Amino acid sequence: MKKILMAGVAAATFCGAPALAADLPMKAPPRAYVAPVPMFTWNGCYVGANVGGAWARGDANVTYATGSEDLGHPNGSGWAGGGQLGCDVQSGNWVFGVETMWDAVSANGTRGGTTVVNSWPYSLHGTVDWFGTLTGRLGYAVDRSLLYVKAGGAWGGMHESLSLPIVPFSATTSGNGGGWVVGGGWEYAFAPNWSMKLEYDYMGFGNRDIGCAAAGGGCDHVHVSGQSLQTVLVGLNYRFGDMGKAPVSARY
Repeated sequence: MKKILMAGVAAATFCGAPALAADLPMKAPPRAYVAPVPMFTWNGCYVGANVGGAWARGDANVTYATGSEDLGHPNGSGWAGGGQLGCDVQSGNWVFGVETMWDAVSANGTRGGTTVVNSWPYSLHGTVDWFGTLTGRLGYAVDRSLLYVKAGGAWGGMHESLSLPIVPFSATTSGNGGGWVVGGGWEYAFAPNWSMKLEYDYMGFGNRDIGCAAAGGGCDHVHVSGQSLQTVLVGLNYRFGDMGKAPVSARY
């Protein structure tokens, strides 16, 4: 009888072992190592170069002893090329920065016709030789893509000339003018230290006078107003150091 009872207990224990094992908690397998993924950031300073097209405009008005009249606007077009230097700080998706730019320009325009007051043939010529800007930048970044606007001060080297062959008379004025600039563009970082940009800028340089004490005192001065320069530029920037990326903690 004792042997029969022992055999029964052993059989019950053997049959219940799988169920008891199933009830025991299983240890989770170790998680696979995930390598850190670098996240792009726009923090840092950069230097770059740019090239593109330029369009200049100015409205001219001539004053005589007997009155005044508009001579129109000698629109000019040409190229621009130079460089830029700046720094950016990123907070979330927003990017704040400052930038200075200097470009040589070849934007020339000539307008000719006949004055209404005195029936004098004339030739009015305008040129922009260079411009420089100092601006603040505000951008919104999505990873390596940055849309931005900019605004600040602008300076330019300009000269205008008026020729009245029948008088005869010719005069030229030149100098540096100050004004303002607004613009915006898109910048894309194709490598940790390199980015390219496409940018549009509009610069206003105010007014300028050309004295024209012509023979016989017929001409007093020419007033050039609304001087402006527009540019569309393609640029390339290099960011110093390894500031194009910030590591993310490794996960296991």
